[in-house]
Amino acid sequence: MFSTRNDDGSLKGIVVMYVDDFLYLGSASAFNGFHKQISKDFDVTIGSTDQRDVKIWNGLEIRRLDDGRISVTQVSKIREMAREYKIVLDGLDNGRKTKAVSPEYSGENNFDPNDGIDPNNMTPEERETLRLYQSMVGSIMYVATYTRFDVAHALAKASRLMHRASIKHIRGIARVMRYLVDHEDVALIYDGTQCMPGGTPRIFAFVDSDYGGEPMHTTGDKDLGRKSTSSIIIMCAGAPIYWKSKLQKSVATSSGEAEFRALNVAMKEVAFCYYFLKEMGYDISYTPVFCDAAVGIAQMKRDGNSWLEGTKQYETELSYAFSLCKSGMVVPIKIGTDDNPADLLTKSNMKNNDVTKKHIDRISGNAKVGFSTWVRRQLSSFDGTSMPSDGFLHKEQLFALCGV
Repeated sequence: MFSTRNDDGSLKGIVVMYVDDFLYLGSASAFNGFHKQISKDFDVTIGSTDQRDVKIWNGLEIRRLDDGRISVTQVSKIREMAREYKIVLDGLDNGRKTKAVSPEYSGENNFDPNDGIDPNNMTPEERETLRLYQSMVGSIMYVATYTRFDVAHALAKASRLMHRASIKHIRGIARVMRYLVDHEDVALIYDGTQCMPGGTPRIFAFVDSDYGGEPMHTTGDKDLGRKSTSSIIIMCAGAPIYWKSKLQKSVATSSGEAEFRALNVAMKEVAFCYYFLKEMGYDISYTPVFCDAAVGIAQMKRDGNSWLEGTKQYETELSYAFSLCKSGMVVPIKIGTDDNPADLLTKSNMKNNDVTKKHIDRISGNAKVGFSTWVRRQLSSFDGTSMPSDGFLHKEQLFALCGV
């Protein structure tokens, strides 16, 4: 990402580069000057004669709605997958056309590592199965990375089997693809009215973990499983700009440790967003980081003795998180488990369709209640904190800083 500025320091234009494609954000007159200048050294092709409205860029379908909000989908890519793997999808569930309600089957683990093949002793049939599996995972990864946060956890599990997938795992990845096909129209809706007055963006992070959710297995030569999963969502303008569902690198020995490790990963991503927006010229501070584990929040803030007990194995992570709290970059806040949208990225089947839909609508920006109104409710239990370096942070101050 490159930016150009006016003489007074304000943003003039933004250029986003992706390999040999670029997207220019700015006024038409500023673009014309940029295009004239860069064309002296490069052969540049303009993809659309309508410079005011981007419709497709690198597979992202971008649409400005009547009310000014911006919708981002990847329907064409999902339909392309459906055509390419039609035979596999038609064979799923013996040809039944029941609509998939979740990326994974209820009560059935189709990504169990114990069902994998021996990668060092494969038959020709197993090798073909593995190639098909790798191809399907790769296709889904493109949409899971850019727009479909709701399959992030299932794909994270599927990606761990890229070297040893069996025919049973084909059934699992086909289910994920069927779910995408059945719900192709899930869109990310960005709403400028959810920003601060004047258009300054605000970011909000949600964190959760699934303690010891990895199955116990004997297939690995380094561990026996039972690692926890970290899930992170960072929201801006009412919709997500970042999400992750990832197995933790080491086995957590308590749920509190698992929660804090997830918080620590979130801190690094929040710090990136913070400095990125600062460099863009936006004045931001005090990013709320919502977590449903009180012990994780206490460890971040070093409240009481919780951060002293059994934390020696991750003291560096504790120190890093504490420094961000102390500097005023983040403020950890307790949120109810049922209200935490990051819970969606710790499991692929929540066994409650209403809760699943609620989280998907909230994350994607399609909820009936606007994000600012909803997040104000989540902040209502905040009673202030003495963490910031410049003194005590009151609830009213946090509301104002968050634009809610």
